[in-house]
Amino acid sequence: MSRPISTKQRMIEAAFALFHERGIHGTSVDAVLARSRTGKSQFSHYFKTKEGLVQAVLEHFYEELRRGEYDPVETIRSWNDLERWMRSFYEWQQTVDCTLACPIGTIGSDLSQAQEKLRAEIRRIFAWRRAFIARFFKAQQAAGTMRKDFRPDALADFCYTITQGGLYMAKAERNIRPFEHALRIALAALHSMRIPSSRAQKHRS
Repeated sequence: MSRPISTKQRMIEAAFALFHERGIHGTSVDAVLARSRTGKSQFSHYFKTKEGLVQAVLEHFYEELRRGEYDPVETIRSWNDLERWMRSFYEWQQTVDCTLACPIGTIGSDLSQAQEKLRAEIRRIFAWRRAFIARFFKAQQAAGTMRKDFRPDALADFCYTITQGGLYMAKAERNIRPFEHALRIALAALHSMRIPSSRAQKHRS
């Protein structure tokens, strides 16, 4: 039997959903309280300010991300895993009918320059995401099964920017086609960097 969700957790989950749907500026504290069925005294106890709530949401997302809550594969170990991981963003966008973008991108785009502590959380999440991809490219290059004229971190930036940009464009236009085209070309470019197994074996011998 699952344990009941705490009041604080209900508030974080409600805020996360609302920030994703409406952005920070479009979400009032009262809307969070209504969706989580909580009160202002509880909000003040746990978060004190709206910025404190945003901080808690980002920290919670980061911990869930590290546990693999948002990825179709635990680790990217093969080219099929990489393609599956990238396509998962496209497939998710289809399920929501192009009405949402990345939740962290949505939150991050609402932050001001003065909110550096929150921006640091956004950077930490994106850095973890890119490192998740870069490890695969490093392993492939070390095994001699991928060209070495591209840096793994740059390739990870490329992959993540394709998915982020695809989500944003699909939502902005309510049209999945630009994402589909970009993803197809990106995957073709990535696959072209592979070294055939026969050449890789020769390279290692």
